[in-house]
Amino acid sequence: EMRADIKKVLTLRASSIGDSLMGKYFLENVHAAYPESRAYILVGGRGGMIKDLFRAYSWLTVIEANRKSPGSVVRAFRELSGCDLTLTQEAENPFSLPSKIFARLVTKRGGLYGFDDQWFGNSMIYDHVVPFEWDHQSDGIIVEERKILYAAGIPVSKKEFSLEYNPDKEVLKRFGLEKGSFIVMHLFAGTPGREISQKKRIEIVRAVNENYGGKILLTGGKGSERERTDGAASGLERVMSIAGDTTMQEFINLIANAQVVVALNTGAGHIASHLKVPTVIISPQGVERAWFGEEMYGGRPVILSNYDVDDTAPRESVHPPSMEHVATSEVVERVSRIVNK
Repeated sequence: EMRADIKKVLTLRASSIGDSLMGKYFLENVHAAYPESRAYILVGGRGGMIKDLFRAYSWLTVIEANRKSPGSVVRAFRELSGCDLTLTQEAENPFSLPSKIFARLVTKRGGLYGFDDQWFGNSMIYDHVVPFEWDHQSDGIIVEERKILYAAGIPVSKKEFSLEYNPDKEVLKRFGLEKGSFIVMHLFAGTPGREISQKKRIEIVRAVNENYGGKILLTGGKGSERERTDGAASGLERVMSIAGDTTMQEFINLIANAQVVVALNTGAGHIASHLKVPTVIISPQGVERAWFGEEMYGGRPVILSNYDVDDTAPRESVHPPSMEHVATSEVVERVSRIVNK
């Protein structure tokens, strides 16, 4: 049964590409059912990046607010008050209590939905609490998002992920590239506990470079990520370190025109998979089905994770052994298979 008219819909998300793309999927299904509705994503940081990610979606507004800037919270409250439908994101650890309270205050009675995060007080705040299969058990985060849509009576008209962007041929010219003749490698995840070491990064870049005749773009953020891409590209003629050199829309354009994308289980991999670009993902063990499995992307991304090691055992370093010990030769082989199709 369809809900009464929805004029204002909100989702609260972590300040990351992957989490925001999942939020966009929820919102675009609501927007398809209620084309006149205004849709909002509220994030606590990196608002400029998320706004640029969704620049092609005129019906979607990104708002950044956090407690470090009380004024931003007041402005967000004013703009978001009176939401007909609000969703807080799925979380394995209890979602932020201040964020839950904020969601309650800006949402009309009956319209606040959330996932069960094992916090005892959820029934006092939410109108509807929906079970969440944790990352290690979930068939896919897209399945979790659909649960909310079903619970809210919203038809699931968008069956697959997609990402609209503003085409930009100039970015290819700027880096001297041609469509389908280069690889994008994004070997960062924002936190060391979810990524590989610099030694492993260099090993993978050099091995792929030896077996690939085209250019390789090493992408990432400014600062330390740029230092590390510079280090990985050092002395390699066809490898370009461009971390921090592009806007998000330019980054999306580069991914859209790449022959292959090699990424960790993070935002760049989601962008590539949304665009159906051939992708090789290096993932920690146990979470790949939830984030890159069959339900998420139809089995298109190649997922590499080493199950002969134990991520839960004491580690030699902060990096997950299941990623650190993925065979570099297997990364090369999977890339070569795609390139030589």
